[in-house]
Amino acid sequence: MHSGYDGSTGFGSDRTAEEGGARELSEKRISRYSSGAKKIRGWTETNTVFVVLLLAGLVFYFLIQLSSPASTRSRQRQVESWNTARTALDNFQYDKAAEIAQRLTEKTPNYYYGYAYQGYIALERNQLKDAEGYFARAYELFPTDEAKQPLEAVRKRLAAESPK
Repeated sequence: MHSGYDGSTGFGSDRTAEEGGARELSEKRISRYSSGAKKIRGWTETNTVFVVLLLAGLVFYFLIQLSSPASTRSRQRQVESWNTARTALDNFQYDKAAEIAQRLTEKTPNYYYGYAYQGYIALERNQLKDAEGYFARAYELFPTDEAKQPLEAVRKRLAAESPK
């Protein structure tokens, strides 16, 4: 008598099939896990590359900013506009408005508006002689009735205030 294997019943072939099925199932699991691990590894590598590039970009940006010769003061000047001067004037910050207007006028010395604006600031400060000079220069650059009116008004006021 044989112990467990009978060629006619196929008992031995069933056992081989079970072992083969278990081995196949095990290989499928390993394959599934290894493909999942490959996906995770690929995702991690991609994200690592992205993070490294992002950090390198940030370092480069900050190095450029630190090595830039432009100080805070010069950056402030770059964004100054007539609106900035107007805001300062509206807030009764006459010194600040005058400084901004002076810088803007220096950038465009043939623009009448800068001199007229400085004339209005001088009027607000009650500096009539300075206002007359600014309005005169504005009228010289842009001889219109609009530019002539403030000049005439300041001259009338100076004449009225001068002792006789």
